[in-house]
Amino acid sequence: MKSLTTIFLLGLIISISSCLQKDVDYDFPPLDGEDTDYSEMFTTEKLGDVGKFIPVNDTKWGQVTDIHGSLFSQWRTVPNLLGGDQVGVQWGAPGKPGEGFAQQMGTEVWHVKYDCASGHNYIYIDGYGDNDGNILWGIRTTKAIFVNLNSGKEFDITYGGNCDQGGGQPYMIYDLYDEPYKIKVWHDITNPETGATVKRVYWEQTVTPFVEIENPFWEGEDTKIRMTIHQEEAWWDSEHGWQGIATGDMEDVQNPIEGGEQEGYQEPTGENVVYSHDQWWAEGVDGDKSGWYAWKLYDRANNHEGYLKYGWKY
Repeated sequence: MKSLTTIFLLGLIISISSCLQKDVDYDFPPLDGEDTDYSEMFTTEKLGDVGKFIPVNDTKWGQVTDIHGSLFSQWRTVPNLLGGDQVGVQWGAPGKPGEGFAQQMGTEVWHVKYDCASGHNYIYIDGYGDNDGNILWGIRTTKAIFVNLNSGKEFDITYGGNCDQGGGQPYMIYDLYDEPYKIKVWHDITNPETGATVKRVYWEQTVTPFVEIENPFWEGEDTKIRMTIHQEEAWWDSEHGWQGIATGDMEDVQNPIEGGEQEGYQEPTGENVVYSHDQWWAEGVDGDKSGWYAWKLYDRANNHEGYLKYGWKY
């Protein structure tokens, strides 16, 4: 069975842009040729942004323990990793607390993008990199759907205007609202040299803000009980299928992978998806303007919990 480190590596590592937030008019009209009113994506008032829960523009390092107190993983945020606005988060095997980052396992590169086609600000995942953070495998979104779980309304967010330039996938709404929502994304992982599709991916998550979680293993200062953002996720790809216990309805489609077999090729429809793992991002407190990744992790297949035990900001 896969470890929590492996399960949470894809889709859970963060990079955030260092540019300042723009003022956005949320009374925006629908896109040309569309009858969707994107102003109905959320029905409550904006409460800031998710940076209070996610390390934004901060270099942070955390080590994760199992419920027996044994460290099994660690992560770090690396602002300006590629010399631009992008920031990477890297995962690796834990060393001794406070004595440096040990073995690296890879990097995801994320990007905060402002005033997208829907009028909101988003976190995009730009691609997957090697240990040095160089993007080796790009992401090309082919379909993305947002669902407000309070109203049940769906919105097509595939085309992000300026935000989808350069590729990547919408990962999270950067604006913070007190409403749960779901994002479904179908995308290609592409060859960095040819641009050809090497793997198809379906990824889905549910985001529930303002969930209070206690972390009994936290050794840092301040409270062990924090307000969090809860994420539930599922992953499918054309190479390995569903990850963990994730499942969902499938349909016959044309295989986009060059040289791949066409007959019997299926992809998820995005319906009746069962999630495989959870994570909680904790709010920073007492003057810490950004939060902590992996405050709690949960692998549903193994009933395996993990918690952030040590955390440093430097």
